[in-house]
Amino acid sequence: MNSAKTIIIFGAINFLTFVSCLYPENCQSDDTCATDEVCYEGQCICDIKKDFHPDESRDKCVKLAGSRCRNDEGIQVHDCIQNGYCSTISENCTCNENYDRTKFDECKRTYGASCNKSEECNDSAFLICDKVKKICRCLDPISMIYDSMRKTCVSKLSGECEFKEYMFMKRDCIRNAHCAKIEGEHSDYMGVCECKTGFTNISSVLCQKLYQEDCDEDSDCVTGFCSNVGKCECRSDSIIDDDYQTCRLNVGEICRRGHLSLPCAQNATCSGVTRRCECSIGFSLVDGVCEPSVERASTTTVFIATDASHSIFKTNALLLIFSLSISPLFTWLDKV
Repeated sequence: MNSAKTIIIFGAINFLTFVSCLYPENCQSDDTCATDEVCYEGQCICDIKKDFHPDESRDKCVKLAGSRCRNDEGIQVHDCIQNGYCSTISENCTCNENYDRTKFDECKRTYGASCNKSEECNDSAFLICDKVKKICRCLDPISMIYDSMRKTCVSKLSGECEFKEYMFMKRDCIRNAHCAKIEGEHSDYMGVCECKTGFTNISSVLCQKLYQEDCDEDSDCVTGFCSNVGKCECRSDSIIDDDYQTCRLNVGEICRRGHLSLPCAQNATCSGVTRRCECSIGFSLVDGVCEPSVERASTTTVFIATDASHSIFKTNALLLIFSLSISPLFTWLDKV
């Protein structure tokens, strides 16, 4: 049993113990309890069926995340769970910023949020508190990566995965990958992540379709664009590179420096002034392509010629010095 499942089971046991300690008063029926409580085995406890949850710090029953907390007039009538608030928009209990709703409808710290202990992080998303950095991270940072869309840590390619949920939890794979069966002791419920049929292993965290392959949406494609005919292609402002994996922006297109933008065309760079792709120094635009410019070639020729002339000049100068230095000798010999 992995550590994440152990945490869940331990938490469930603590919850039952906590309920019995928080509400020791005796009861015979629901009528003798508060409106947000029910009588269970002679004790008034929070009515879980109505999404109420015991809050030890406030000594009351509160609504779980996602539960309605306002009446038909929009007035708040119930308190929300810790780290949550009653939204005026959805009229439901909503988690605070940097908190996510767990599988148990609690509000716990999300990936990258500061923490002091693992209990503060969303364990149902396979998060624990990093003891050194003091932030919530994936349970196994080597074989897992955080999926911001699904708000949970998922396994990379070749990482372990599960076929079925256990205590509302299941270790899934990265997008466009599936859990493949393996031979072994735990093969009935454990497997390894592999790219789905039709997708190519681009990296340990990426399964995508190649250029001109069939697609359903942009994220399917290594080019980042799925055309209206269902093919992975480049957008109208770019062209495919020689590797047939990267789309490069055409010269003149708007660009941004850094990883958030497509690279510019071959022999072009993103100008820090115009914020557009421009031919690099020494290159000129010819039929939409940056080619070596005539000025660049002539400059090189001049450089070579100048260099050669300089060498010739130095040679001639040395000969002149030599001739001047020996001329007195010839004069003396003539006299002798």
